[in-house]
Amino acid sequence: MLLLTAVVFGFGSIRRFFRCFASLFVVSFVLSGALMAVWLLFKPQALLIKNGSVYFDISFLNLVLAAAALYAAVWLFKRFFSPKSDETAECEVLIKCGERFVKTKGIIDTGNTLTDSFTGKKVSVADKSTALALLPFDAAECVERRNFEKLPPYMHLTVSHTVGGEGLLPVFETDLLKITVKERTVEIKNAAVAVSEVDAFRNFGILINSQLIGEDELDKKTDTKNKTAFSEKEK
Repeated sequence: MLLLTAVVFGFGSIRRFFRCFASLFVVSFVLSGALMAVWLLFKPQALLIKNGSVYFDISFLNLVLAAAALYAAVWLFKRFFSPKSDETAECEVLIKCGERFVKTKGIIDTGNTLTDSFTGKKVSVADKSTALALLPFDAAECVERRNFEKLPPYMHLTVSHTVGGEGLLPVFETDLLKITVKERTVEIKNAAVAVSEVDAFRNFGILINSQLIGEDELDKKTDTKNKTAFSEKEK
């Protein structure tokens, strides 16, 4: 099951990996228990459990119809009960790095599921012009020239998966990422921000990872550990 967890969810950080493993184990345990209870109580002819394996005697047509019905139920639930994207998509964002700060409009992007392969943090993506306004000269020059081999020690690369393929994006940590959606404000310390290859987005400066909303603070132990590592590299 450890291998299955790594294949399905990826590794990321140790904490995230074992959280995914525990979730997968609990769901599998509950499902197995429920199927065993149904089999012992009702003895359905279409269900057989032998040597710890479950067999379903279901025709292909019934399987397709059941999958279609489940998909329709999930679609209807999301359509009528999920928050409307146009009500929560736009936000005001304050990004602070040292003495530099930028105020810009952002989009809470549900399609942005980027996770930093180095720290396991959820990553928001800033356009190049916004990022360059925050970075010191040495980092900004490396990003501008895409000279990633000479990135300063407080920056690193992470793998980005998009429709167009796979690539590498430089990542830096902000002192503060303040996100305001209507009357709600979320402040995240030491948030990870990647620099897009796009010079400027259309009407906004950053794509906010939607998984950050509702998380007031990232893992303090991870933040402290990474900050210590970066400080030692600078020395």
